[in-house]
Amino acid sequence: MVRLHTLTDGIASRMLARHGIAAIWQLQVAAAIAHRTGNPDAAQSILEMADAAEREWLTDHFDPMQT
Repeated sequence: MVRLHTLTDGIASRMLARHGIAAIWQLQVAAAIAHRTGNPDAAQSILEMADAAEREWLTDHFDPMQT
């Protein structure tokens, strides 16, 4: 079992498990909306979750030997 490093990683992991790879896109869209509506701090936090989800997805699904 992998130990989660931060709360952000935990949230991202749960979203990825529930929504699959679409969670990454959904988080990026949510960050853009937050930024556009004048909430840059929220946007940054959401982007951190998107990045954590992407890192986890790549770790679990990317095999560099197949490229």
